[in-house]
Amino acid sequence: MVSPRLGCLVLALVLWTVSAVAAVDARVDRTTVDEMQSLQLTLRITGTNDADTLDLAPLEKDFEVQGTSTQSQMRMINGEITAWVDYLVTLRPKRTGTLTIPALDVGGDRSQAITVQVRPVAPELRRQIDRLVYFEVTTDADTVYVQGQLLYTRRLYYTSGVQIYGDLPGAPEVADAVVLPLGETTQNTTMLNDTRYGVLEQRYAIFPEHSGALTIPGFSVASSVRLADGRRGIRVAADDKTITVLPIPAIWPKDVPWLPASALSLSEDWDPDMTNVNAGTSMRRAVQVTVTGNRGSAVPPLITTVDDRLIRQYPEAPVMEDDTRGDRVVGHRQQVESLVPTWGGQVALPGVAVTWWDTASNQVRVNRLPARQLTIAGAPPPTAESPSDNVTPTPADVAPEEAPATVTTPLPTNALRWSGIAVLVLVLAGGVAVLLKRRRPNASTQHEARWLSALRSALKARDGHAVREALLHAVMQRQACGRTRALSLLAEDPDWLRLTAALNNRLAPEATAWTSEIDDAAKRLAARQRIRRRISPGTAPALPPLYPHPGS
Repeated sequence: MVSPRLGCLVLALVLWTVSAVAAVDARVDRTTVDEMQSLQLTLRITGTNDADTLDLAPLEKDFEVQGTSTQSQMRMINGEITAWVDYLVTLRPKRTGTLTIPALDVGGDRSQAITVQVRPVAPELRRQIDRLVYFEVTTDADTVYVQGQLLYTRRLYYTSGVQIYGDLPGAPEVADAVVLPLGETTQNTTMLNDTRYGVLEQRYAIFPEHSGALTIPGFSVASSVRLADGRRGIRVAADDKTITVLPIPAIWPKDVPWLPASALSLSEDWDPDMTNVNAGTSMRRAVQVTVTGNRGSAVPPLITTVDDRLIRQYPEAPVMEDDTRGDRVVGHRQQVESLVPTWGGQVALPGVAVTWWDTASNQVRVNRLPARQLTIAGAPPPTAESPSDNVTPTPADVAPEEAPATVTTPLPTNALRWSGIAVLVLVLAGGVAVLLKRRRPNASTQHEARWLSALRSALKARDGHAVREALLHAVMQRQACGRTRALSLLAEDPDWLRLTAALNNRLAPEATAWTSEIDDAAKRLAARQRIRRRISPGTAPALPPLYPHPGS
């Protein structure tokens, strides 16, 4: 009698021997089919009964995989073991002509390629089918400006007796373009040529990133129709569609970020809404841009200038959103900042301007917010003839009165003792506070970590708008200044100019999606902004220039 352990050992040896001589063979149930028929591919691996994972991705170029299954068997006849695994794959051709089922990797072995002939159906039958179910693909224009909105619509028309297998195709994958779905798939009915059709409609907004030719790839879905001789399976297909993408017009201002749209509105809110405020009162200003026919991220940073001698400016991170529920994209950008007057006087708050390209009339347009006059109650700012060069007065300072005579009264012994203890406690408390302050990261360090993280994320995502925004906020934080001052400082920097030029060049048809020059310029700018500027105690809050001259 064979022991259980010996039996398991023999079985393992048998299975190892079977798998060691495994081979793969491919065959189809027919090599000639018409375009409405399916065929079955069988992949047999002999010498094993273990089913491995099968990669069918190479088949998807010319065939639709409609189903898969596996069968495994092992036989022993006269002491000879035979084992195999069959992979059964049902395929439907995507087009007519000579198609090749490519060689596939199965269990470490490779099958042979198989050629299949796919015949078109008879012309009369094709016309009959095309009257029963078909796709219609349209765009709102044959040309579109680079980074502008192209509306792409596809509709599936079908009559009674038509069945659609599976879901409709998803959003088109367009190279060098951003694609956003508009709303949900809708369903309705219509009458065409005395025939009632059901209609499934999908809408998308496409934003090309380069000028030149833009190709929207075709697609197909599996279906079946009921004909006089019975039900037949078919594929309903739509061809590729090519659109011309126009470059930035020559009349567009060279130093202004490109913004195409069909409409744009600009507004602002103040909290509190007043024109007379006291020094030290915080005000919140929110500027909103709504752009029809583009995304919120396409709107450039808004320039809001203030007199930094009288008002401190504290901007927040912009909020950008897209509304895709309607028949086109409506982008929103909101920019919020807090304004704190530091001195009294009259302040003119300049307006805000946004330049954009009207795609409906092909014109350069500028939307503006009017300037605002502000009266600040409080002490005026110090003049250059201030009597003290070491002390910076503030609105809270008052003129010192004549100092009263000092009267010295001897303290009792107990009072001296307790006074000494109090001084000692204060000194110890001060020392502990200094140590805690050194161990706790200050707000400046935390802010630096935030913009460095934002810059890294923007470079990784290759988002040009976010890269510029992170570097601009870095300069504003380091130099304690507003956007206008930060932009004027950056305008002197060759790396900023190089970065801007490289990002603009991405709009050209021959440009690549991203260049190392963008990464290098951004990293050099960020490295310089991490150098801390120190302010001597008692000096005015003015900071040294961002790029000092050699020897200064």
